[in-house]
Amino acid sequence: LPRFLLKMALNGGDFECPQVFVCPISKGLFVDPVVAADGYSYERLPLECVIREKKRLKEPDRTSYEFPSPITNAWIP
Repeated sequence: LPRFLLKMALNGGDFECPQVFVCPISKGLFVDPVVAADGYSYERLPLECVIREKKRLKEPDRTSYEFPSPITNAWIP
C-alpha cells in the first residue's frame, strides 16, 4: 500500500481502498499476500485456513491434495 494512502487510512481520512489491496476472503488489507494457483491474490493465513478446511485427496491417484478456489469454486491443486 502506498505510504500516503496508509497515512490517510490511519488518520481517519476519507479514503476508499482500491479492491486490489483487499483480500477476498478476509476483506482486510493485504499484509502478507500470496498468489494461489487460481491466479488470485489472498492473504496468507485466511487462505491457509480455507485449504485446511476444504482440501481433499485428488483423484485418481489420491496422493496429492486439491481445494476449491475461494473466488471461482473450481478445484485447484
